[in-house]
Amino acid sequence: MDGVTLSRDGGTFAPGTVTFNFMVTEAAPKTLLEAGVGIDVATMTPTTWTVTTFNGIATTPSPLSNSQTGDVKFGLPGVSTIDAKNTTTILGGAAVSSLTDIFSEQTEHLVPEPASLSLFGLGLLGLGLTRRRRS
Repeated sequence: MDGVTLSRDGGTFAPGTVTFNFMVTEAAPKTLLEAGVGIDVATMTPTTWTVTTFNGIATTPSPLSNSQTGDVKFGLPGVSTIDAKNTTTILGGAAVSSLTDIFSEQTEHLVPEPASLSLFGLGLLGLGLTRRRRS
């Protein structure tokens, strides 16, 4: 399983509301199984809050506060596109070190087409009939 990490580092985020909206798309045969977000705040007070949703599903716990992480599992077979929305409220005196989004991806194991399976089955049947005729 591979992963994609998007990070916004700095510690120089200005007080107020910071919004990040982005989309992550995987090309087949890869899909995204899980998305996570982490917030690192250098100061414990005042508390900084971040609310992140992936395809409209909020991370758990939601909202995240100082130095917390949360994630959302999408379940099998996974999704190929994630619409991420992150809104962080930074109060005066808070120093945000980074906001990080992590996406776990997996290559799907492709199932043979029915026609391929049929040809394989007919081949086995032919071998069986040929062997039977010889005996």
